[in-house]
Amino acid sequence: MDNKISIRKIWSVAQTEWLKWVCNSRMIIIPVLTAFIYSYAITPLLERSEKMGEPLNILEPLIAVGNSQMLTLVIPIVFLTLMSDFPRTDGSTVFMISRTGRKNWMIGQMLFGALSAVTFLSVIYVICTAFLTGKAFLANGWSMVAKRYNVVFPDERFAFASELLPENLYNQMTPFSAVIQTYLLLFLYLFMLILVMLLFRQRKLKAGGFLAVSGIIGFGGLFTSIKASFMWCFPMANTIVWLHYTEIFRKEIFPVSYSYIYFAVFIAVLVFANIIASGKLSIDSIDETEA
Repeated sequence: MDNKISIRKIWSVAQTEWLKWVCNSRMIIIPVLTAFIYSYAITPLLERSEKMGEPLNILEPLIAVGNSQMLTLVIPIVFLTLMSDFPRTDGSTVFMISRTGRKNWMIGQMLFGALSAVTFLSVIYVICTAFLTGKAFLANGWSMVAKRYNVVFPDERFAFASELLPENLYNQMTPFSAVIQTYLLLFLYLFMLILVMLLFRQRKLKAGGFLAVSGIIGFGGLFTSIKASFMWCFPMANTIVWLHYTEIFRKEIFPVSYSYIYFAVFIAVLVFANIIASGKLSIDSIDETEA
C-alpha cells in the first residue's frame, strides 16, 4: 500500500467525503437551526431596531450569534449531529484506503472535517445576513441600536437582547474585527471537536469519542456560565470573543492571542496523534456500513 503523502489523493478523499456529506438527509437540521437562531438572536435585535428607528449593522447579528453562550452550545451540538458518522465507513472505504494509503486517507478526512466546519459556519452566516437584507447597513462601525439603545431605553438595560451585543464587544473592537475573530474561533472550536472524534474512532471507540466531545462541550458550557476561572481550559470560553475583555476599559481579561495559541497547540497535537494512529489502522477491521 502506497503511504507517500499525495496532495492529489488527499484532496480526492476530502472532496468525495464532502460531496457525500452535503447530500446527506441530515442537512434538514440546518433550516431548523437557522429558524431557532432567527427567533433567538435576530428577532430581538430587529425589534430593537424598529423601536429605535435606526438600522442595524448587517454584521451585528452574526457577531451576536457567535458570541451567545446559548448558541455556542447549540451550534457545536448541531454540527456534531451532522458529522455523527465521521469518518464515514461504508462499502467503498476499504477500496479508498487501499488506493490512497492510510496517511493520505486520514489527512483527507481531517481536510474534509475542516471543509465541513467552514461550510457549516458559512451557511449560517449567509442565512443570517439574508434575514437582514434591506434592513441594515454595512460599515466598520457599530449601529446606534448597539451603542445607544440602553441609554435611550434604560429600563431595558438588563433585558435578554442587551446580552446579545454586550459592551465588552462594541467598546473594545470594530465590527469587522469582531466578525472575523468570531468566525475563526468558532471554526477552530468545531475543527478541534472533529479531531477528537476522529482519534477515538480510529481506536474503534465511537461511544468514547461521543462522550469525550459531549464532556468538552458540556463542562465548557457549565464553567463558562458561572464564569469560573477554569473555563479557559475549555474551548467554549476561548471561542466567545467578548469574554476576553472588560466592559469599558480597553483591558483584556484573557488575551485573545492566548486563545489562538490554545487552539493551535491542541489542534497540532490532535493532528499529529491522528496521523500516527493512522499507521496502525487495520483495513480488515473496517466492516461498518452506515447510511
